[in-house]
Amino acid sequence: MEAQKFQRREQLRHDIASLLRRKILSRQLRPGDIVRLRPIAIEMDVSVTPVREALLLLAQEGWMAQEPNRGFRVVGIRRSDTRDIYFMWGAAEGEIAARAARRVSGDDIVELRDLDRQLKETDSATSGELALKLNAQLHEKVHQIADSPKLTWFAEAANRIVPFELWLDFPDIPGWRVFNQTHHTRIVEQIVTGDEVGAEESMREHFVTTGDMLLEWLDSLDFWDQETSL
Repeated sequence: MEAQKFQRREQLRHDIASLLRRKILSRQLRPGDIVRLRPIAIEMDVSVTPVREALLLLAQEGWMAQEPNRGFRVVGIRRSDTRDIYFMWGAAEGEIAARAARRVSGDDIVELRDLDRQLKETDSATSGELALKLNAQLHEKVHQIADSPKLTWFAEAANRIVPFELWLDFPDIPGWRVFNQTHHTRIVEQIVTGDEVGAEESMREHFVTTGDMLLEWLDSLDFWDQETSL
């Protein structure tokens, strides 16, 4: 029973956080705006407690800053910060791929190729959620093979803040589905053949290119404020 209550509370917190992210993305909330607990609680018909937890979560992710005696202030997202974090994320994932190429086994090869096959079989009619899930499973498998806990922690930390969970919108970004279907094959084959240098370069390129696609999409939405577009 306690576990179910905890899960419901966690889900509610994330639902509220998701709503507020969408408000920021749609510019209903802009950098500098103050977000107060009670209006959000009334809008979502909940108590202020999960709203506070959601706002604290968004503050951890970089969307908000807590203002003493005022509430939470929407923080501007710098284009250059988003680009730089993808650059560093790609460097970490590239090294992980190289280590995976060094340690890959027969069973790993079968699983990697199967995940790549499933990604190739996705199409425009496939739900974005499935595409994201398969993508995550393939990268998690590479992490598992590499067996580098500290490096994996660094990469997963980037995943939590890069770029502030906008990656959930990847299925809507022009070109991402085709890229997600096709670009993993070379990485997988370099890992399974033990090509450490090739796997490192391809995985790093994979993340940098993904970041560039995201930035171009946000550019098309005129997402960046002048003072945060550096």
